[in-house]
Amino acid sequence: MLAAPSTVEHIFTNWLADTDKDAAYLEVVGALASVRGAIFAPVWLSCDASELTRRVSRPERLARNKLRDPERLVVELEQKGTLPAPPDALRLDTTDLEPRDAARRIIAFARELSDQPGAPM
Repeated sequence: MLAAPSTVEHIFTNWLADTDKDAAYLEVVGALASVRGAIFAPVWLSCDASELTRRVSRPERLARNKLRDPERLVVELEQKGTLPAPPDALRLDTTDLEPRDAARRIIAFARELSDQPGAPM
């Protein structure tokens, strides 16, 4: 990621637990974007727990190497929680939001950041 030009965009889709390790990971990713002169657009997605457990077993998650066990999801969330969103993050509740609409809002957020004075090109 560090060697890529700032015009190459990276999208990471991670659940970050409320742990020091995951907080440090977020810092590293933000710092890498800064070193590259790239936009860093943190997005925090939330969703009702019952809807999350319904979605987690979808077959398309297997191809993306994502968690697919609803019971494990519940345990992980109960034991570790979710890292709080940084103040500059876009927060989206996706419980009743179609993926296409979520993507549009995320793109608009990233564009807003890139249009700010002093933003990386």
